[in-house]
Amino acid sequence: MQGRYWKSKELAVKIDTTPLSIPVSHAGDSVIAGAMLTLDAGELRELQLPAGEGVYLPARLATELRAQTGDTVRIQGVDVTLLGTFDPQRLSKMREIDGSPILPVMSNGICTDASAPT
Repeated sequence: MQGRYWKSKELAVKIDTTPLSIPVSHAGDSVIAGAMLTLDAGELRELQLPAGEGVYLPARLATELRAQTGDTVRIQGVDVTLLGTFDPQRLSKMREIDGSPILPVMSNGICTDASAPT
């Protein structure tokens, strides 16, 4: 298994509620993503997504960009192929081998662990 890459705001003693802004664009349309995460082949299988060279976006972001599978999208100035979309709710339910959530418990101020108190 390769290392995990997660891009989000740093945790700090002082609470910073300003969300991380990752620009994503396609054909003149642009949106802001709040985080990025790499997944290994096994995790992609769990989400029923094939591995490949490119990225998956939440369905809502792809719709806002009017991007289709196979299109080129630009993320922070880097052109990548859109492999498809995923359901963020399914991702938030995935667990590490030790049972902990695959996503940080707090992501942009939103609790991603369904079992965590609200």
